[in-house]
Amino acid sequence: MRVVSGRIDKPKIHFIAPPASEIPREMDLFIRWFNKTAPGGKAPLPPLTRAGAAHLYFVTIHPFEDGNGRIARALAEKALAQDLGRVDFLIAKAKFFNAHGTLLNSRQKKAVLRLFREGGFSGGFSAKNYMSIAKTPSATATRGLKDLVDKGILTKTGNLKSTRYDLNLAPFYPAVSIGEEERN
Repeated sequence: MRVVSGRIDKPKIHFIAPPASEIPREMDLFIRWFNKTAPGGKAPLPPLTRAGAAHLYFVTIHPFEDGNGRIARALAEKALAQDLGRVDFLIAKAKFFNAHGTLLNSRQKKAVLRLFREGGFSGGFSAKNYMSIAKTPSATATRGLKDLVDKGILTKTGNLKSTRYDLNLAPFYPAVSIGEEERN
């Protein structure tokens, strides 16, 4: 397989697929790369980068006479599916803001967005974190956090100085609590 452009008498060759004798070795290298770059692999790649690279990598090997494009698209979909946790999280985040977005004041929204972005805080999210993010005094932070807990937006664990908060994503994506895995 070749990718060629230009005049018939002066073709410009852009790409030549590997010869048939090299296909088994190339496919072995591709499979090793695909597994190494998977979530949890030795060198994981961002899902969209991996999906696009897998598609291009496979079609450049061109192991079949027909169907390479379809198989390459299936591999790209598999690469994305292997990272569904991230997709599910984004869906949960959208549902969260659809349900709670209008209930948040500007300070609360700033803190919640930071919780989503950080994926939790070392030692958990505290009133001190809220004060720092929202640039607010202690009493205002306490009222703001209590309001978030009362609305079911945050969950609270601990008491006094050991009180920590997590986003309550259970209604949108069971088994996800931002910050919970940081403490475990």
